[in-house]
Amino acid sequence: DKNLNLVKVYDTFVDDAGEALNFTGAKGMDIDVNGNFVIADYENERVVIIGKDGVLKDKILRPDVVLENNEFPFSVNKVKCAANGDIYVNVETMNLGIFVFDSEGRFGKWSFRSLHIPTFFGCENSKAERLTTTHEKSLRIF
Repeated sequence: DKNLNLVKVYDTFVDDAGEALNFTGAKGMDIDVNGNFVIADYENERVVIIGKDGVLKDKILRPDVVLENNEFPFSVNKVKCAANGDIYVNVETMNLGIFVFDSEGRFGKWSFRSLHIPTFFGCENSKAERLTTTHEKSLRIF
C-alpha cells in the first residue's frame, strides 16, 4: 500500500483453464490503471496481462502486421503503462522505436474510420540518426 505495508503475496499465476503460467526470465513489469500486472515475458516473446486475481486476462504478441519482413524475435524487455491505458513496449531486438498498444492490446491507433495506424514512440520514419534519440527517450520512460 502507500505506506509500504505488505498487502498480498502472489505466488501463482494461472491461465483461464487454471494451468500455471511460466514467465521465467521476465525482464520487466508494471501495473496498469486497472491494477492488472503487465509483464514483459522476454523468453516467451510476449507481454502478459494478469488480473488482481492472478488469472491471465490477455497476451500481447508480435504485431506481424508491421513486422512481416522482419525475422527478429519479439524479445520484450520492458513495459510501461500510461494513464490513458496505453502500454508502451520496448523490444530489445528491434530499433523501430517503442511499440504502443492500446488498452485492448491492439498495436497502434484506430481512427474514426477504423483505419489502423501503426504507432512507434520515439522513432521518425527512415531516419537512422534518430535511433540514438529513441534510445535516450526509452531510458527516460523506463
